[in-house]
Amino acid sequence: MLSNLRSWREALTPVAQSSDFRASGQLTPEEFVDAGDYLVHQFPSWSWQTDASIVVRHFMPNNKQYLVCKDVPCTSRISDEVSHFSVEDDSFEADAIAITGNVVRLEHDNAEKPIDARISSQEMAAQTADGVVGSTVEFRTYDLFITYDKYYRTPRFWLYGWSEVGVPLTVDEVFQDVSADHVGKTVTMEPFPHSAAATPMATVHPCKHAAVMKTFITRASGKDQVRVDQYLVIFLKFITTITPSIEHETGTFTI
Repeated sequence: MLSNLRSWREALTPVAQSSDFRASGQLTPEEFVDAGDYLVHQFPSWSWQTDASIVVRHFMPNNKQYLVCKDVPCTSRISDEVSHFSVEDDSFEADAIAITGNVVRLEHDNAEKPIDARISSQEMAAQTADGVVGSTVEFRTYDLFITYDKYYRTPRFWLYGWSEVGVPLTVDEVFQDVSADHVGKTVTMEPFPHSAAATPMATVHPCKHAAVMKTFITRASGKDQVRVDQYLVIFLKFITTITPSIEHETGTFTI
């Protein structure tokens, strides 16, 4: 019922026409396409989905409905004892974007903060302690998706996981690879909008995305301003704080 209400709400929302991404952190569909093209150029593991079997959303071009990155490795589980910042926390401070010449990088306010802390495969490898032998961490892969949310006028991130033997992950297993601060709050299970079967996937709710992205853009340092086509690369850097053990490409990139 809730997902149906959200679908109706988005359907009744007019398509954004005017650009104000620096002031609002939001994108028009055209700007989303520009940012998607730039992401695909910078990271060829990402591509536009054009499968004829998908549900087409008519405010997006037929050949650029959403972005997908397949078979992304996840070789570790996030430690339950490590707390990551929450985008729902009023005290949240986004890291700064530094633009130097033609290179963009993310700068952390506090280098001591374990923003990417995780349980590594080596740490979880079999060890003998009091006669008990541990087990190795299961290798997983994820298909990642970025859609355009017409109601919030921002990107929306989705993920669907597979075990090392190709079995779809359960909800609980997927949530093992999501920061505990976000499970059941900003990360929930919802029907994927381009799936005819309404396949449920884990998704990062976009209600705070515009505010977070505006903070990133406002705090950009250097003589050059963040361009709208760079939006999704910066957006994915933010997403890595929520899914730090899923190894999609981030880090420094060249303009």
